[in-house]
Amino acid sequence: MHYWREAKIHDKGCVGAPDMIVEIVSPRTMKKDVDYKFHLCEENGVKEYWIVTPKFRQVLVFTLDTSQVYHLQGTFNVEDTETVPVFT
Repeated sequence: MHYWREAKIHDKGCVGAPDMIVEIVSPRTMKKDVDYKFHLCEENGVKEYWIVTPKFRQVLVFTLDTSQVYHLQGTFNVEDTETVPVFT
């Protein structure tokens, strides 16, 4: 386990934002997922935020930069393979 992960674990559980969130959206909740939750994760320092849209069979991968702003790392479809840098 990496030190930065161990630093989040305390006697009462995990402290701080998760390192990664994967949001699976449906057409009914897409606006809330893409707008509100995206900004909520960005503001709270979630290092990677993935938006999975089963309808379009794609994944949008966003990573947080040093100034706490998300940047689109890539758009992937079901045939693609993507690693999760935050876990390596």
